[in-house]
Amino acid sequence: MRHMIKIILLLGLCLNVVSAQQSSVGTISIFLLKDGIPLKGNEVLIDGKTKYLTDEDGATKLTLPTGKHLIEIVAKDTEGTNLGYSKKNVEIKTNRDTQVVASFSAKEKSPNIDIDVPVGKVLENTKKVDVAQGTGIINGRVISSEGKRAISGARIFVRGTSVDARTDANGRFSVKVPAGINLAISVVHSAYSAATVNGIKVQNGRTVSKSISLTPASMELEEFVVLAPKIEGSLSSVVQEEKKINAIANILGSEELSKKGDSSAAGALKRVAGITLVGNTVYVRGLGDRYSNVEMNGLPLPSPHPVKRTVPLDIFPSGVIKSIKVQKSATGDIPAGFGGGYIDIRTKDAVKENYLKVTLGAKGNTNTGDTVYTYQGSSSDWMGIDDGYRAIPAEILNQSAITVGEAVTSFDEAFGYTQEQLDQYMTEIVNRELKPKKWNLPFGGKLGIEGAYQTEIAPEQTINVFVNYNYDQDYRYREENYFSYAYNKEEDKLYSEPEQYGTVYRTTENYSHTAMFNLSYNYADVLHLKYTKLYTLHSESETRITDGIANSDDDWKIRYSLNWDERSMNIDQLSGDFKYRFLNYDNKLMFGMELAKAKLNQPGNYKYAYLRDIRFDGVVQGDPYLDRFSPNVFLNLTSDDDLNALYIKNKTDINIFSKKDTLEIGMSHSKKSRKSRYNKYQIDQGQGDKLTVNIDTIYDNNVRNNTDLFSVNIAFRP
Repeated sequence: MRHMIKIILLLGLCLNVVSAQQSSVGTISIFLLKDGIPLKGNEVLIDGKTKYLTDEDGATKLTLPTGKHLIEIVAKDTEGTNLGYSKKNVEIKTNRDTQVVASFSAKEKSPNIDIDVPVGKVLENTKKVDVAQGTGIINGRVISSEGKRAISGARIFVRGTSVDARTDANGRFSVKVPAGINLAISVVHSAYSAATVNGIKVQNGRTVSKSISLTPASMELEEFVVLAPKIEGSLSSVVQEEKKINAIANILGSEELSKKGDSSAAGALKRVAGITLVGNTVYVRGLGDRYSNVEMNGLPLPSPHPVKRTVPLDIFPSGVIKSIKVQKSATGDIPAGFGGGYIDIRTKDAVKENYLKVTLGAKGNTNTGDTVYTYQGSSSDWMGIDDGYRAIPAEILNQSAITVGEAVTSFDEAFGYTQEQLDQYMTEIVNRELKPKKWNLPFGGKLGIEGAYQTEIAPEQTINVFVNYNYDQDYRYREENYFSYAYNKEEDKLYSEPEQYGTVYRTTENYSHTAMFNLSYNYADVLHLKYTKLYTLHSESETRITDGIANSDDDWKIRYSLNWDERSMNIDQLSGDFKYRFLNYDNKLMFGMELAKAKLNQPGNYKYAYLRDIRFDGVVQGDPYLDRFSPNVFLNLTSDDDLNALYIKNKTDINIFSKKDTLEIGMSHSKKSRKSRYNKYQIDQGQGDKLTVNIDTIYDNNVRNNTDLFSVNIAFRP
């Protein structure tokens, strides 16, 4: 009897233990589908230890302890073709069944994972696949994103094939794959987050090399995230760079520019905190361009404007930009002229796929088709170049050149000029159509050509070519009314009636070319070389007519300004970097050199005015006439900037206090020269009758056929 009681007590204790164990477990049902069809015999790995296979229904049901578990799925079809890889953290609850449905599809790059969702209706689907054209080889190396260490034992899957390989002790792998079709490589390792590289195409009999970086599993989020290799300009690469900068800085990547639809660097920078754009000029924290530096690929750029330091940012189309760095605090590697801000525009040097893109566009505004004023230009204006039609004659420019140490000449017989010469100068300088004419404002247009090409010239050696060209026409008309009020001191307010008023009619025609060529070489991510060619030409024709009272004379005049402006930049750059080890330290040598030219050309702008006679009661008397006392001048301005620059710097990972410690040393040098010339020629008018006809008729009657009334002289006196 005593032994029976012991047995009963022992059985009761065992039942309690079993009951306790049963109360701390749950179940999980896993379903694997491809386009709605169950996947049989596929691997399901639990917590990196225990492997299970799905049954003929593509399902497996497991009993697991409560809590969080890591589920890894390796999916293959009945022919052994890799469909993809995924892993997911799921939570098992006591006495409850958790359902996981993993849907793989040939249409999608990543599987769709649903948790606690019942299995839906199975639908059969078919897909047309690319036909392989022979075979090729993919060589690769798998490294850690931290320390760039080789990862051995990483599992390699090539989607759409039966390839299933592992990396060797040096992290390298080599697999034979179908040629001529787009492939995706998935890399899996239990200690790292998985990575998938898409869009790989191998030519028949050729070899493609890829370097794939895996992030340690401790750095990944709880939810599964597919991490691709570093893509230049991507959001992840931008975030990583911002984290490493020891300064106040923002970085805009090409991915963000593309998502926001920015057409140029100027449009992108509007979203950066502390940056203001006035026209196409950048202001950093309220400080103008004289306090800012704009560089391209770490090298300074000349300005096509004679009184500005920085280049206009709208000349950089977003298609050529890899990233834009905006730095608001000083560091040792930026120019010494830093005062308010530093902007570095990095151009693309690597492409993800070969492509050619051509874009055509038309644009208009509310004034398109309206009758506006313009003036006669040259036949090559549409190209952004004046063919010499507006140019002041070369003999006049040569005779009026200023020589240091010599007296400034004047077009007068006292300086040795004959009357025949002076008459000839006057005739030649007005030998063009100068009167404004009416014109229907046309539509604008745009042409863009962009292409990229990547080729592997040898194992782990690639060449990238990137070309971008944009041509743009833009026509605008603006009408402004202006008012100027005097101040009433006695009543401490403005007078109710304006003292000066009038209307400004402004028509602009803009023509621009922007071309960029990038040629880069990459050897195993150890040596990078990049050649960049940038050429820009922006030209503007302006017709401005101001009808009203203005300036200090308080006369009512019709002022005419006929302007043409050409601004160009021509830049050649060579830059690169080289990674090496010295004395057991990792080093990176970076270098760059540049030859750049910027030009400004205003060949022959013209300004003149007609005067209206007004009685004391404000009534206009008679027709307006050419005012002999107002500026009647031809203007010429040229500016040529030459800029040579270079830099070299070395970065060493010293790892004294932490793995992030670095020592950087380098030097930079730049030399800039400018040659600028300004010419101003006054058209003097003798006394005579009031000339009320248009300016061309006046010159026909009094200059081109008779030179007694007008003469030209040098008005600029330095």
